[in-house]
Amino acid sequence: MSESAAAAGAAALLAGSTSAFADETAAAAPPAKPAKASYGDFPVPTTWGIGGKDYYADAALVVSHMEYATQVRNLSEV
Repeated sequence: MSESAAAAGAAALLAGSTSAFADETAAAAPPAKPAKASYGDFPVPTTWGIGGKDYYADAALVVSHMEYATQVRNLSEV
């Protein structure tokens, strides 16, 4: 087999192999955004920091956060 025949065969092989990948390089449409979850009309806690100086004030913050989290979880299971 001559060099020119080998080169022509290699070129044909490469040309055939690139067309096999043409579908993979086509741009796919981005996935649709999921709908925003609705967790009801519960008040969202606005104070997220715990001071560490007043136990009862910090405990009240933790309780309000846990109540909100429980309400959100209960609604997401429906």
